[in-house]
Amino acid sequence: MKNKDIIQRNFSRCARVYDRYSTVQDKTARELIAHLNGSQFADILDIGCGTGNYTALLRERFPQSRITALDVSPEMLQVAAKKLGDTIDFIAADGETFRMPHTFDLITSNACFQWFENLDTALDSYAASLHANGVILFSAFGPTTYKQLAACLGQVSSSTFLDADRIAETMTRTFENVRVREHVFTQEYESLRQLLNTIKYTGTRGLGTNGRSIGRQQLAQMEETYRRKFGEIIATYQVFFCSARKRGSK
Repeated sequence: MKNKDIIQRNFSRCARVYDRYSTVQDKTARELIAHLNGSQFADILDIGCGTGNYTALLRERFPQSRITALDVSPEMLQVAAKKLGDTIDFIAADGETFRMPHTFDLITSNACFQWFENLDTALDSYAASLHANGVILFSAFGPTTYKQLAACLGQVSSSTFLDADRIAETMTRTFENVRVREHVFTQEYESLRQLLNTIKYTGTRGLGTNGRSIGRQQLAQMEETYRRKFGEIIATYQVFFCSARKRGSK
């Protein structure tokens, strides 16, 4: 099974419970929307919209705009559609490879691009799908995310996540006025099980554990190690907030 197939399956499996565990994604969504204060856009594309929480913020911020929301998981879109109704144009597709139906003033995404296999190609496609003077804005998790869990598992880092320099370099090839801003924060959990469930039910099954199955005894040992090393069950989240304008815009 391809990695993308696994991601789609995991997000679809967790669609009905996603909102119970999406505290961090909701936090990044609120911070991301704040970057748009003072801006106006007529036609917006939300890539990897999931259950529609960030999409809802976009609709609230831009009530007169046409908003298209795209996600790889039809089950996620069903949840989003129940929240937002027919005010949003929903498309079930892979945001990395989908040929956009028209052009947009704003292409935006919350905590999705770290799943892409080729960010360079995706950004080239998005630039072609932006109007003149169009803007791209997205958030993505960085490699120190879950560093405490990685340390307990003997891993160096979460290699799935994107590096800030790599993001900036990739964006600069296609866009101008590139900005990559970092925000690092920690989230506390009652137990290691709660942390792992949060990882699992936000669709990222295996992330941070490299897909390793953890038994009850191993989980207890890991939690003891975790608390000894860090004093509590906390997780670091490194988030990059990235923005740019279509190259050649006036």
